[in-house]
Amino acid sequence: MSPTTLTRRLRAMGIALRPRGGRRAVSQSELDSVPPLIRPALTDRRCWGRLQRFREAMKHRTLAEASRQLGTTRSVLYTQFAALEGDLGVQLYIRPRRGESLRPTKAGQAVMDALTDSEGLRPGGNTIETGIPPASRQNP
Repeated sequence: MSPTTLTRRLRAMGIALRPRGGRRAVSQSELDSVPPLIRPALTDRRCWGRLQRFREAMKHRTLAEASRQLGTTRSVLYTQFAALEGDLGVQLYIRPRRGESLRPTKAGQAVMDALTDSEGLRPGGNTIETGIPPASRQNP
């Protein structure tokens, strides 16, 4: 039986289903210690990495340069930054035209400042600084 059919039958029988999505990335008590500006972006287990990649990308002249340095692709960065902008409800960076440098908006700069202010607050041994669990870090 397919998951769709099973779900349809459970609903028809009046059996309650779990809500969609997984466990929040950050508990409510942990959310209280994070600056309010970045709380809406803490929606899933990949949120810290997206925030960190945004901050790191803004140090580079272009997203292509940032993606090479971060070991990913431009499309991944575009997608992750779009998700962040959707979560936060603001535009985070100015899309550069040919010859222009990548730069954050005022809201983007505020997010970067909030990340700096909350360094090391990621629970479970992760830090906002790296966004990567210690066990999966690769030594140079």
